[in-house]
Amino acid sequence: MILNTCIQKLGQSGDLVIAVVLYSQLVPLRGADNFCPTKSPTESVPGIFAPVENRENDVKQQIIGIPKPAERDVISDSKLRELISASPKMKDLVSANRKPIGDARPSLDDSAFSKSIILFDGTNFTLIPQGCILRLPANLREHVVSAPRGSFLLWPVFLKQNAKWLSTQEVPMEMALGDKDATADIMQKLDSDLKLRVAVYRSNPICILEASNTTQSDRK
Repeated sequence: MILNTCIQKLGQSGDLVIAVVLYSQLVPLRGADNFCPTKSPTESVPGIFAPVENRENDVKQQIIGIPKPAERDVISDSKLRELISASPKMKDLVSANRKPIGDARPSLDDSAFSKSIILFDGTNFTLIPQGCILRLPANLREHVVSAPRGSFLLWPVFLKQNAKWLSTQEVPMEMALGDKDATADIMQKLDSDLKLRVAVYRSNPICILEASNTTQSDRK
């Protein structure tokens, strides 16, 4: 409409170019009005320009949404002083744990030799736990020595090399814990054994707790 009106007013000559230029300047202005319509002063603007009462309501809603901290028991000063006064003092603990030494002296030997049995075959030796020998015939007592001799061998190698006089006996865990019924059953089978028998659990030497009413003359 605007272009036709300009053409009618300016004619069909070179004025047409001027009309086109004027129309091209009017189009951005109308487009700006379409993309940026004016707002009513009464309309609320989001963000920081929102009314003060709306922002206050938002803050209140956020505060309500914050979970309350868990309640904890608080001890009073008088109760704390009472507990402290009732607790034992350091000097009382020291005096209770103090024991006279007298003539007894602790052993300085804390090595594996002091806690093990040493088996010797004439050339090499090995270590087994104390209390793991189930049977020790009199003619084999010389294989149990008080000090290491020769070269050390691991138990599996030592056992294999001395299979003529040394053997093992697999025992259940109940026997290792001192069950007298399990002990009596196995020891009865070893009465006539001529080898030095070592108790093992899953092929490893194990200490046997002796029952209080069970005595064996050939156990070590």
